[in-house]
Amino acid sequence: MGNARSQTDAAPPANQNAGERKTFKVPVIVIMERNDLHMPYEPAKAFFDTLEAPHKHFITLECSAHVPMLEEPGLFLLTLIQEVLPLIEGRAAFAPPR
Repeated sequence: MGNARSQTDAAPPANQNAGERKTFKVPVIVIMERNDLHMPYEPAKAFFDTLEAPHKHFITLECSAHVPMLEEPGLFLLTLIQEVLPLIEGRAAFAPPR
């Protein structure tokens, strides 16, 4: 099976809390809203600081709560263009395995 993923690239096993994974082989970008009541800012930032990745960036949207793409659509789009797009430019488009 040429499309099989190794255990380190796959999702964590069902008995492992996804929050326990701390090392990633891919870039990690977190776009966090300062006023999110569902996921408080400080614990999210503290967790992010423990992660290891080849590239990581924690981006704070100061005026958003839980839905930044609706609360600050222009800034959210600009953030995607400036931070995420450069990481995927020149890469092949994703195609699901057949």
